[in-house]
Amino acid sequence: MVKKLVIIFMLGLLFFACQKSKESDELTRLKQQALEKVAQRDIAGAIEIYKQAIEKAPKDSILFNNLGELYSAITATDQAEASFLHALDLDDKNPIIYNNLGALYLRAGKLDRAEEMLLKAHQLDSKLEKTLTMLAGIYRENKQYDKAMEFLDKSLVANPEYNETLLMKGFVYFDQGKLDRAEEVWQKLYLKDPLFGPVVMQMSSIYNIKKDYQKEEKVLKNAIDLGVLYPPIYLRYSYMLESFKRNDEAIKILNTALKLKLEDPQIFYRLGFLLLEGESNLAEAERHFRTAFRYNRSSRPIFLDGMAWLAVKRKDLKSAQNFFEQAASQLNTVKPEFQSLHHYYYGLYCQEKKQPEKAKEAFLNVLKVEPQGRFSQKAYHAIKQLDSKT
Repeated sequence: MVKKLVIIFMLGLLFFACQKSKESDELTRLKQQALEKVAQRDIAGAIEIYKQAIEKAPKDSILFNNLGELYSAITATDQAEASFLHALDLDDKNPIIYNNLGALYLRAGKLDRAEEMLLKAHQLDSKLEKTLTMLAGIYRENKQYDKAMEFLDKSLVANPEYNETLLMKGFVYFDQGKLDRAEEVWQKLYLKDPLFGPVVMQMSSIYNIKKDYQKEEKVLKNAIDLGVLYPPIYLRYSYMLESFKRNDEAIKILNTALKLKLEDPQIFYRLGFLLLEGESNLAEAERHFRTAFRYNRSSRPIFLDGMAWLAVKRKDLKSAQNFFEQAASQLNTVKPEFQSLHHYYYGLYCQEKKQPEKAKEAFLNVLKVEPQGRFSQKAYHAIKQLDSKT
């Protein structure tokens, strides 16, 4: 009888092990599928697969953490926060989860909450360079530069080669007006890793401040020739080329970015507006606007401004007015640079309608929103022209 019970017990263990093995295999398969979706830039598809994985392993904190990261990648902040918090409910000793939640709060501008989560991550693991660098970023925002440097030094002890730490160190010097020190740090980082997109942008900024446009163009062009996969480089170079009235080259650079699969919404918007500047291929411009909006629904005001200016080019001023009004009602949802874009193009529209007072008001709004922005110089010249006619 005892022998029979042992056999039954052993069979039960074997069945349980098989079940766990099958479940583990299934989870492995789902995780692999999710990775493939991410590689295809199908974040929404990866999210759905992770939801299936969580149904099979509802107590797995790492699954909830990874789901939070996916939501964070598409700026679905509420869902990301809920996923990270659920992960912490399951495992409140994992510094990576605190780190990721802190990063989410940091991107959302919730500095106090970000600091709280990142300090918890730091307490659990004092050598996480990402955590240390983000904490330094918070103290930089608060102008606590000594404290920022303290955490950056700790990060460099943990990992002397971490690019983000060196980049942040340059920012701390830059914010204090120590441009030479900032340039020195960024130059060393650039020589160490010329494929690191953010430092290419900062070297470009330094040369722009110094009005050394030849060096600025050289560093941007070199990055593009090396195939650096960082959309802001292509955008910045396109703006530079446009400022030198080399629009055809700017369009070519942005098309190069698309060939490299850098399908950033801002590249599509930028291409659309550049095509409208030259009044060439309005249908292609519209296609780029719609593609950008499809990639990022939160960019609706920029999309509406693009469609408004497209309507102006098509001499459909009634539709243009409607688009501009819709965009104006949602301007507080976008960054200042896109608010100034709206005011600038609305000013041009008012000029088309022979409404110089409204046009001037719109151009002045550009200067209010961004006195040193991309459209400020254009707005300033437009105001001068209007004043010369009155």
